Amino acid sequence: MEFYLFICKSGVVNLYNLNDGVLNSTERNPKPLKSFMNLTTPCTSLKFNSTSELLASCSAYAENGFKLIHTPSLSVIQNFPIQNQDRSVYTAMRIPQCFDFSLNSCYLTIGNQKGNALLYRLKHFFGSY
Repeated sequence: MEFYLFICKSGVVNLYNLNDGVLNSTERNPKPLKSFMNLTTPCTSLKFNSTSELLASCSAYAENGFKLIHTPSLSVIQNFPIQNQDRSVYTAMRIPQCFDFSLNSCYLTIGNQKGNALLYRLKHFFGSY
């Protein structure tokens, strides 16, 4: 599936299915496949992984302003970067500035305003780089 995105200053990310012919449609206000309203500040970066299975969005205006979206299920991964419900394993992301996926999506790195690079292993994807 091929997607395209629109973002709002409010942090809303609208995801559209390119295969639905929305671009060729004469409809003035096409309906998004899904609207994600998980960021409450402006979204400063968006990026799909190499397979378009994950969409990452971040806001450089908010503490821990980073969200991972699983596009096949159209859902936000709620426990990222928190590992469990009682927050016993928690990564202080601070304010994200930039991020990127490795070539095969095994890793995700996030740079923050303190100059730290946080590296996360995405166990769903396989590979060595």
